[in-house]
Amino acid sequence: MSTRRRCTALISFALASSLILAGCGGRSTGSSDDSTVDILVLTPLSGPAATLGQTGKDAFTAAAKVVNKEGGILGRQVKLTFKDDRFDPVTAQQILKESLSSDNPPDLVFPGQTSRVAVPLMPLLTQAKILSIGSSASPLANDPKKFPFAFNLLPPADEYEKPIIKRLSEQGVKKVGAILSAEESGAIAADALARQAKEYGLEIAFEKIDAEAVDATPELSRLKRDNPQALITEGLTSPATLGVFLKSKSKLGWDIETYFGQTNAANSIENGTEEQIRGSFVQSAAISVKGTKLQQTDNFKTFQKAVDAEGATKNYPLFVSALNYTSLLMLRAGAEKAGSLDGTKVAKAIESFKTAEDIPGWFLTENPGFSADRHQPVWNPEDFAVAKLGYPGYDPASGLFLPEGS
Repeated sequence: MSTRRRCTALISFALASSLILAGCGGRSTGSSDDSTVDILVLTPLSGPAATLGQTGKDAFTAAAKVVNKEGGILGRQVKLTFKDDRFDPVTAQQILKESLSSDNPPDLVFPGQTSRVAVPLMPLLTQAKILSIGSSASPLANDPKKFPFAFNLLPPADEYEKPIIKRLSEQGVKKVGAILSAEESGAIAADALARQAKEYGLEIAFEKIDAEAVDATPELSRLKRDNPQALITEGLTSPATLGVFLKSKSKLGWDIETYFGQTNAANSIENGTEEQIRGSFVQSAAISVKGTKLQQTDNFKTFQKAVDAEGATKNYPLFVSALNYTSLLMLRAGAEKAGSLDGTKVAKAIESFKTAEDIPGWFLTENPGFSADRHQPVWNPEDFAVAKLGYPGYDPASGLFLPEGS
């Protein structure tokens, strides 16, 4: 089923992952083994989000190996314990409660890969004064006054949707269609697209696809009748859903300039036909597009080598791995500056991180730019890339989108 809405404000987001550090809140922090930093990682290792969960697990494992090789955190080695949250917030809450109330609570907890799991955990974590370092774009998780211990690495949705809308505006486009997931993964993007379209004077119409859909021709047909000049896909984090979009667009024979947005799965682009992919555009973090400036840094190369060593095919762009990996770098920097694993002290330390030099190993953006009022990195235009794709448009071995001529 699908419904049509124009400039609809929606909430939530699919890709949310957080690294949690126990703070001071009436309980002692740290495990009984003072030689390690013990991290409980909640991630979906079964069910519909298992591929995403495995991507995060591989990246987290890679980061822990790098950090441990470089001396650990406060001289202690990082020890990871993975638990399957089954993409279910109730399961995640139960695991977290049992762990935090045990005689030997972990030093750190990673509460899932999606906002579906992470956001419902935030009141519990905030009440316990638990520091989170994650990747949720949801406004529910990005309010320093309400959640003073919460930090997130994803850009605000307006910042990652702006490059597409700005480009279309500069090309003289006035009318745009957008096909989105009917699930939470398309929600934040839809709201941001509506705001950006209004700012740049574009008319935008939305259609939604359910995750179980096997055909999107009705939705695309309704968009096509409006005669848009460009088509945006966003929030199709399921490879199957993005595949349905590509097949349905081909079925209609719709030749329209198409933009794959920040929050789509990548392996359906990899598996698309040349006719479906070549000449389309992708908007992503610059580190996920081959040949960009940020990929030339030593820090990026260290990250890429470490993730590649895990040997996994990357069904999601390298950006997704980077969010998980960078969480641990950020925690290390905060703890080292604070000289403690105390959540309050680490939060204050992170708020002071303005430049890449403040976080050893940082490569996600040019500079982090955290502050007391902003618990997300500052994402500037150069931290994104909008690229015209060649064929194939995506390389699963590297996790990089492949621009035309690359």
